Amino acid sequence: MRSLIPTFVAERYLNRQFKGRFRAACMVVDVSGFSKMTDVLAEHGQHGAEVLAEVMQAVFDPMTESVYGRDGFIVGFAGDAFTALFPQETGLGSAAERAIAAALTIQKRLSAFVHATPYGEFRISVKIGLGKGEARWQIIENDNGENATFYFRGTTIDRAVKAELSARAEEILVDSHFYQELRGNLEGTWHGEQLFQVSDYRGKWPKFNKPEKVSLREDLLRTFWPEAILQLKQSGEFRPAVNVFIGIPPELQSKNGPEVLLKKVLELQERYGGLLSRPDFGDKGFNLLLFWGAPITQESDIERALSFVVDLQAEMNYPFKAGITYRTSYAGFMGSTLREDYTCYGWGINLAARIMTSAKEGEILVDSEIARRAGRKFKFQPIGERVFKGFARPQTVFKFLGRKEKIEEAIFSGSFYGREKEIERLNQFIGPIWSGKFAGMFTIRGEAGIGKSRLVYEFRNSPLFANKKVLWTICQTDEIIRQPLNPFRYWLKNYFNISDDKKDEAENKRKLEQKLEQLILATRDTELAINLERDRSFLGSLVNLNWPNSPYDQL
Repeated sequence: MRSLIPTFVAERYLNRQFKGRFRAACMVVDVSGFSKMTDVLAEHGQHGAEVLAEVMQAVFDPMTESVYGRDGFIVGFAGDAFTALFPQETGLGSAAERAIAAALTIQKRLSAFVHATPYGEFRISVKIGLGKGEARWQIIENDNGENATFYFRGTTIDRAVKAELSARAEEILVDSHFYQELRGNLEGTWHGEQLFQVSDYRGKWPKFNKPEKVSLREDLLRTFWPEAILQLKQSGEFRPAVNVFIGIPPELQSKNGPEVLLKKVLELQERYGGLLSRPDFGDKGFNLLLFWGAPITQESDIERALSFVVDLQAEMNYPFKAGITYRTSYAGFMGSTLREDYTCYGWGINLAARIMTSAKEGEILVDSEIARRAGRKFKFQPIGERVFKGFARPQTVFKFLGRKEKIEEAIFSGSFYGREKEIERLNQFIGPIWSGKFAGMFTIRGEAGIGKSRLVYEFRNSPLFANKKVLWTICQTDEIIRQPLNPFRYWLKNYFNISDDKKDEAENKRKLEQKLEQLILATRDTELAINLERDRSFLGSLVNLNWPNSPYDQL
């Protein structure tokens, strides 16, 4: 089995330990050159993906070996970067000594690294930031204990991130706390008062222990990763994916905020799917990165992703910001046999991160591809073009405004031929209605794409209904939100003209009561009228309205 979680996390989860803290050195490594290489290799299909996987392995194998050989472990990968921790209480030598030895080894191994492929040579370089301080960790389970995620945070990570952001290609920068521990043995120059660029280490290097892969239990991995990833045979592929980058505001980062948030994320994933990349406390603060479309693509991936964001914001009741894109990405395993993650990599993820960073608090911004593909069911407001670092051309950005209260009906073009018999059968079937009688139920069946929706569309717009008052009851099914009576909930919201905005609750209640009163007055059946009055609160519950101490509330 693949080493998809740190053994540090695996051991504590099996012992039912869910949080803790320790002193550690942290190393953040950022690899440059993969974005350009990914663009070139994406043009060569599956073979390009295989070549990219080979290059990644050639790059990450020596780096992960350098970390684990010095008694450190990799927390996780974020695109072409990774974060590693060296706990103080484990290993030979101090945490700082082991971290600097690993960093210098990585720098030496990958200095001026050029990898030759059938599609050209690619230069890879790294920059490294090191910090020293406290690391805190937590494992979060969903309510039924079947799924879990984890995160690491703390001053040691914050300091390493700050150092890495200031570093340039092939540089190693350490923060002042890290420097103080090794100050007699570090050679280099100061970058301001807080950061020191290391050129060499004169102290005694800690012993290097050749690391061996640790096999993790399959049932344990299944708790942290979906089955589809555990069964993957190929290393990677290029495929279209939805990238959702969510930035969490500072007020939610204290106390039990992350735990409450991540429990809700795991809950919503059961409904909408999506792959959660490890929660990250990095250079963009506390953020979540999720993907739809990898490793399995569904027609409704964009709708699922947008619905996930809408419900997360509504149920958490606080304004986070997000960037959402739809692009072709490299989807696959990144790392080595010692430690790896499954992730998506490419300009789509970079753009989602840039868009999220540019958003105001509470804003959810999307790219033009999301807005174009989801405009029938969701609302978007164009806000123009924006220039982002790393992108040669300005990118068109839209503000995401939520679900449409009424889904736009599909508009069919062209003439309609060959269904005259079916239209006539429908005309005959509804004949009794014009005499005030019940006609029954008519079912239309057929293979996907054969034209069922077009047939109903043409029937509804036929001359037969031109001068007749008809109430059409459209009960829309939903493959994503599979809750009881959902098609009727959909229709009742339209019938009572209910808004999804929680601020409109009082107005929504007024609309429902007014419409229901009209219906009761028009009902000749006394018993039915009494039932409608009695069941007012039950109808309201189907459109998310509740009255304290009502019959529904009491039940």
